[in-house]
Formats: sequence, C-alpha cells, structure tokens
Amino acid sequence: MKLLKVIDKPGLHRTTDSGAIINIQSSEYDKYIRQRNLMLSQKERIEAVENTLVDLKTDFDEVKTMLKQLLDKK
Repeated sequence: MKLLKVIDKPGLHRTTDSGAIINIQSSEYDKYIRQRNLMLSQKERIEAVENTLVDLKTDFDEVKTMLKQLLDKK
C-alpha cells in the first residue's frame, strides 16, 4: 500500500489501493477523540437538564391542579 500526501492537509494521506484518506498523526486523532467525548458529555448534560425541567413542569402542574381543587371546594 502506497500513501500519497493530501494537498494542504498535513498529516492526511490517501492510500493508492482503496483511495481512503487516513490520518497518520496520532496527536490529531487523540485531539479528535477528546473533542468528541467532550461533545458527548455536554449532550448528556443537556439531556439531563431537559429531563429535570420536564419533571419540574409535571410537578408544578400537579401542584396547580391540587390548588385549584382545594379552591373549588371552598
């Protein structure tokens, strides 16, 4: 398998066999993995906050319903 440099993209090479582009710089790959993991953890955090908000809204709606029932009885 022969590798050809990709123009204006340091660390990237194209294989002559399959035409695939590969990254031969492990530091760039490590950087990508760190960024991806950070993005995934931020996404999980946002989903957790959204779920908490949904739960709070449900609880708030239940409290409102109970208060309305108490006021209607008087």
